[in-house]
Amino acid sequence: MDRDTTVCCAARNIAVSTAEVHWCDIPPAVSSATVRCPAGNKHDDFMKSNTIQARKTGCTCTLEVLGAEHAEALLAFEQKHKRFFDSLIAMRPPQFYSPEGVQTHIRELQAAYAAGEGYPGVICEQGEVIGRINLRAVDRESQSAYLGYRVAEDRQGEGLACAAVQELVRLAREDFGLKTLRADVLDNNPASAHVLEKHGFVCRGYTEHFLRLHDQCIGCRHYELTL
Repeated sequence: MDRDTTVCCAARNIAVSTAEVHWCDIPPAVSSATVRCPAGNKHDDFMKSNTIQARKTGCTCTLEVLGAEHAEALLAFEQKHKRFFDSLIAMRPPQFYSPEGVQTHIRELQAAYAAGEGYPGVICEQGEVIGRINLRAVDRESQSAYLGYRVAEDRQGEGLACAAVQELVRLAREDFGLKTLRADVLDNNPASAHVLEKHGFVCRGYTEHFLRLHDQCIGCRHYELTL
């Protein structure tokens, strides 16, 4: 899975992360998640459906494993919010923004998921992709992975990021059997740091010149959660 770079502007409560994940100060939303357990898990063939109840918005969405059926909606999501995401994180290559590019992207993520090396999640509402959240770089030896996500510009402040992070923490612990989650948060994304801290993540380090974005060097805090 490619690494979205975490970025959130506190003044706008922007949810865009990677850390992957890296995304933000939003009230939890209702989410229904259907998750296939990853390869290598003791419940390889187990299917699970979970519902997350919103505390504030009351909206309902689904958290689904990214598949070929999402290709058209995913491309529409990435194209619609490209300028928004590019203003916050490292740009994707131009070839990504095409049916072929997205299909290749999905196949790569599905392969990692089938191997138990990641979880590619999409947040959907009535067939429309409105956000993404992922586990990447799953390391079975250290029982760790990185968390990352991005939420549509016009769906900021609804609690989607918080709800998705809560569900992925549960999935990482119960379905992947992980012991540690990590997330990187850029200095221009304090709202994302707030969400991670809300879910128990602790800052374990800092890199001063982590990313060059729009001719500016941005530092990054490295967060960790013990599951």
